[in-house]
Amino acid sequence: MNAFQTMSVLAHTDPRRPWPVPLAWGVAVALLVVLTRLPFLGHGYGVDPDAWRAMLSAQFLLDTGRYIPSRPPGYPVPEYVDAIMLWAGLGSSWWSGLLSAVMSGVAAFWLATLASGLGRERFVPLALAFAFTPVVFIASLSAMDYLWGAAFFLCATWFALQGRVWGAAVWLGLAAASRPTYALGFLPLAHILLGLQLGRLRTARAWRCVLTLAAVSGGITLLLFVPVLREIGMRVLGMPVAGSIGLTQRLFNPTVGVFGLVGVPAVAVAAWCAIRSPERVSVGMSNERQRGLGAWAWWLVAIYTLLFLRLPDEPAYLLPALMGGYMLLAMRASARVLWGLALAMAVSTAVGSLARQPDGEVTLRLAGPLPREQALQDRRNCIASVLRKHLAGRPATEYVVTAEYRPQLLWALRDRHAPQLLYTVYRSKDDGALRDSEGVTFADATTLWVLDRVTATQGDHWQAPAGLLRVLDTRSDCPDSAF
Repeated sequence: MNAFQTMSVLAHTDPRRPWPVPLAWGVAVALLVVLTRLPFLGHGYGVDPDAWRAMLSAQFLLDTGRYIPSRPPGYPVPEYVDAIMLWAGLGSSWWSGLLSAVMSGVAAFWLATLASGLGRERFVPLALAFAFTPVVFIASLSAMDYLWGAAFFLCATWFALQGRVWGAAVWLGLAAASRPTYALGFLPLAHILLGLQLGRLRTARAWRCVLTLAAVSGGITLLLFVPVLREIGMRVLGMPVAGSIGLTQRLFNPTVGVFGLVGVPAVAVAAWCAIRSPERVSVGMSNERQRGLGAWAWWLVAIYTLLFLRLPDEPAYLLPALMGGYMLLAMRASARVLWGLALAMAVSTAVGSLARQPDGEVTLRLAGPLPREQALQDRRNCIASVLRKHLAGRPATEYVVTAEYRPQLLWALRDRHAPQLLYTVYRSKDDGALRDSEGVTFADATTLWVLDRVTATQGDHWQAPAGLLRVLDTRSDCPDSAF
C-alpha cells in the first residue's frame, strides 16, 4: 500500500465483502429517494427564477448552437444536458424534475457508501435524512443544478478515499462544471489523498499526486467552460453579489430555509446528542477512514459556511456544508438519533412553514415547504395563462412589467409574446427617458402594464414612474393559496 492509499480501502463490517452489502443497501436507498419524488413532478421547473433561466439557456443553445449561461459564471454540465433533453423531446418539467430526482438518488447512494463503515443502522438513516431535508427535497424536483454538483463531488470523494487520484479528478472536474463552487472541493480531496499529512508535500510524489488532481479536474472544467468563455469572456471570473436581504432573511435561510420548522429543533437535538456522545462510532471503520471522513466533513462545513456568509441569498447554497454536517452527526450520534432525524426531516418537508404576507406580516402555516412550493408553482402557471389571454389580440406595442416572474413567463409565452415581457421600467436620471432593465427606450405614450403581484417592488426598488403603469389583475383568477 503506497503513501497515498492509507485510507484507500472502504472499511465494512465484513472485510471479505467490500461491495455487496453497502451496494445493495445504497441502491435501495437511492431507489426509495427517487420513488418518493415521482408524485410531485410536473408542476414546473421550480420557484427559483434561475431554474427557468437554465431552461431558456438550454433552448437558446438548441436553437442557435451558442451557449449563453443562465447566469454567470455558468453551469454548463446540467444546462448542456437540458439542451439534449429538449432535443430528445424530453424537456418538460416532468422529465427535467425526474433527472434532478435521479441525481438526488445518486447523491444519497454515494453518501451512504461513504458512511458504509458506520454500519447499516447508521448509513441508511444518514442518507435518508439528507435526501428528505426540505431544501434537498425541493431541489430534487426542479431544474436547478444543486444536486448535480453534489452527486459528482460525493463520487469524487469516494475515489479520493480509495487513493485513486484520476477518478477523483474526473468527477471533481464534472462537479465544478456543474456548480463552480465545487472547485473548492479540491482542498478536502487533496488533503485526503495526502493521508491528512501536509508534511508529505516535501516529496515529489506528493506534489505529483496533488498536481494531477488539480490539472485533470481543472482541465475538464475548463474544457466544459470553453463555450462560456467564448460568450461572456472574463465575466466568468466575476463573483456574484449578495442581494439586498435583511437580517431576518439572513437568519431564516440557514435555519428554517434549510431544515424547515420541524427540522430545526430536530437538528439541534441531534447535534446535542452527538456532542454528548462519549466517543465516535467505529463500527467496522478503521481509524484512518474515520479521520479521513471527519477531515472531509469539517472542510465542507468550514468552506461552504464561509461562502454562504458572503452570499446568503439561497438556503441551497449550504448543501455541501449540509453533507459535511450530517456526516459528522453520523460519526457520533446513535442510530436511534439518526433515524429520528430522518423521520423529522420527512415530516418537516410536509408540515409547517412560515409565509410572508403582501403587507410584510409573517404567519405560521400548517403546510410544509413542499406543498407550499407546489402550490406556488401552480399559481405561477395560472398567472402565465392569465397573461397569455391578456396579450392575445393586443398590439405588440403593449408591454407587461413582470419583475421576478419574467424568466418563467418568458418560457411559458416564448412562442409569441416574449418580447412584450419586461423586468422593469424606470425613468433615467440622465435624460428623463423611460427605459427597461436592458436599456431599451420607450415613448411615454407606450401602453405599460404591471402584474399586481409586483407593484410594491416596482415602486420601492425601481421607482417605477407613477401613473404610467396599469395594474394587471391576476388574483381574481389565481388567488393566493389558503395554506
